[in-house]
Amino acid sequence: MKTIALTILILLSNVKDTSFDYDYYSGNWVGDKTKYVLFISKKIDGDFDFTNYKQKQGVEGNFGGFEYSPEKYVKKINGKLHTYISWTNYYCDLVYEPIDKNKMKAVFTGDWDGTIIYTRVLVDVDRNNKEQVAK
Repeated sequence: MKTIALTILILLSNVKDTSFDYDYYSGNWVGDKTKYVLFISKKIDGDFDFTNYKQKQGVEGNFGGFEYSPEKYVKKINGKLHTYISWTNYYCDLVYEPIDKNKMKAVFTGDWDGTIIYTRVLVDVDRNNKEQVAK
């Protein structure tokens, strides 16, 4: 009887929690230590796309387009997203994890070791004009 109870306990302790809703990560995020805005979208297959961008200044301070920082999705596990950033002379692994409903942290390891706290950019749809507006 003890063996059966012990076996059940071991099996239950090895079962991963699959109840985390990874849709949490989808949306626009701004960080406390970066000028880049992060846009995360969930693909149909359950993987994620990451787009980091910032506005460039053009001639005489006019809009000069966007600058992008490449970030590649690796995996999701235990409610966390794993990615990496790779430039010619720069590499970092990142792990994103929730802090609360509208905050998450990204832990960087590699050429820069540190943490960025991201806050969700909340938007609402203006039903009269059918466009998104900041909350």
